[in-house]
Amino acid sequence: MSVHSRLTHAKQITRWGWVVIYEIGWGALFINADFIIEKYGTESQKTYWEHITHPNWGWKSWAIGALIIFILFVIEGSYRLERERKEAQQKKEAELSFEITSLKQKLARALDNPSGPELVIERTEPNTLTIRNTKGGTAHNVRVGPIRNGNCWCLHEDFSFIEEGKYRSYTPMIASDPGHIYADPHRFEDFLTCADRGKPLEEKTLCANIPIPVTYWDGAHKDFTCEYEMSYRIITSEFTVTLKSRTATLRLQS
Repeated sequence: MSVHSRLTHAKQITRWGWVVIYEIGWGALFINADFIIEKYGTESQKTYWEHITHPNWGWKSWAIGALIIFILFVIEGSYRLERERKEAQQKKEAELSFEITSLKQKLARALDNPSGPELVIERTEPNTLTIRNTKGGTAHNVRVGPIRNGNCWCLHEDFSFIEEGKYRSYTPMIASDPGHIYADPHRFEDFLTCADRGKPLEEKTLCANIPIPVTYWDGAHKDFTCEYEMSYRIITSEFTVTLKSRTATLRLQS
């Protein structure tokens, strides 16, 4: 701590503004008491008052008394300085807590209704899936799948980015447990009916509902996790994909 810092601290703990207030109060009390005793007091009271208010002390006593008073002033000044610092710190912490709470509320609203790229999944050809970015900017690090239906899998497909208004198409690679590739791995129709394969007619489903997990990044602050549901009506070969959920998490910057 520098000399300047020490002097500043000394000034702060020996501020005399509050001493003046004390002096005015005690002075007013003393003057009133002196006036009352002088006018209405008995001789013995006047003699006693003169004795206690005008003591005949030596210089050492006065010096010790002045030192004690100074020490009391320093203690009081230090207490007041510490109290002001605590009050300022509490005020700062309260303001910071309010800002944090406000930021959390804004973040919660933003994540509940996330803005960003919006992807649509289509089946444009019998064995082809198309990922279309309809709006919200470029989607980065897009991963579709893996998709499971019964004991069959469509392996995941990655795209480095899909720009707004653009699309990317791919032919899913089909595998079966424990992971070997199908003899004809590009027959998406086989994958859609895989769960019914080998079942009796009365146990077969009329509609296969298959979840599709999709993740991507908006290129800025949010990671998106989506779940689509792929529905395939086996009798009519009708195929639709519906977005079931879309959530965003904040990507913390290092």
